[in-house]
Amino acid sequence: MKCDEIFAALAMLEKERGIPQDFMMDKIVQALSTAYKKDHPGVENVYVEVDEARKDLKMYVQKEVVEEVENPLSQMSLEEAKAIESFELMKKMYEFQAEGQKKGLPRWRWGMVVDGVFMPDNPTELLKQNKRLPVPLMAGHTTGDMGDLFSRAPSKEAIRDQILAIAGEEGGREVLAAADYENADLDALKAALSINGQRFSVELMHMRAVEDGLTDYFYSFGPEIPGWDNPGAFHSSDLWFVFETLAKCWRPFVGKHYDLARQMCNYWTNFAKTGDPNGLDQNGTPMPRWEAFTNEAPYSMNFEDTSYFNAKPELPAVKLLLEKAADKAWRK
Repeated sequence: MKCDEIFAALAMLEKERGIPQDFMMDKIVQALSTAYKKDHPGVENVYVEVDEARKDLKMYVQKEVVEEVENPLSQMSLEEAKAIESFELMKKMYEFQAEGQKKGLPRWRWGMVVDGVFMPDNPTELLKQNKRLPVPLMAGHTTGDMGDLFSRAPSKEAIRDQILAIAGEEGGREVLAAADYENADLDALKAALSINGQRFSVELMHMRAVEDGLTDYFYSFGPEIPGWDNPGAFHSSDLWFVFETLAKCWRPFVGKHYDLARQMCNYWTNFAKTGDPNGLDQNGTPMPRWEAFTNEAPYSMNFEDTSYFNAKPELPAVKLLLEKAADKAWRK
């Protein structure tokens, strides 16, 4: 509901009597929640959202999805939940994340629900145990997704704490020594440990798979993506190339992009057919060879202005961090 008069009154109280608007708004939110609960017995999860920019207040009741609804004020059936429009769910997700950021919880977001049927356990835990179908896997990352693993760390101490959490106390100390933690300044430390956060996670997943003899293919997608916004290779930008749908996008793609898309679509199609992405290009010549990932040769196929297999190893401290993270996650 629009509450222009309420916000105006709070602003006047602060100006004339020195009562902070936040203090008074908290009291109003508490009063609204209490009043709703009093009028609706059995309802506990009541939330009031304050939008100062729009001078708006919204009240929500969190309902539990159940097989048999006993209290319609606090519960809903699975059929009712499925009937909610996807755009409405997406809107609520963004509102939920924004609320988390206000509370200092930037990673507060919706996640997967472990139901014991479709999702038998946390996917991360399942991958640590290599509980996945024993089939070839192709997985990679876009270079503009997530950013560098330590890029947002405000201090050396923050990087240290993050490394100790990833690699454990003993392993983390070895990684810090390899990165010259004691002598390096913040920028030098970040440079010594530079790796895209998504790449780090995907590489760990491949390391786990090949230790059990599975065949995996690793890729990195980072071509120039044209447009007025200079977006970089953002999350999902590879899909236009995989499905060769560049012409359906407003971005001014040119010849090199269409050549890259043709090869990527060929690689993905070959993999879907045979479990091996390698094969011939449209003109009958072999495409650049894409070698399977191994712990001895943990390399990726890079899709940039052209396709090429990148046999460049990770930075020494990064490689050690991957090994120590693997030790902590599943080897010990």
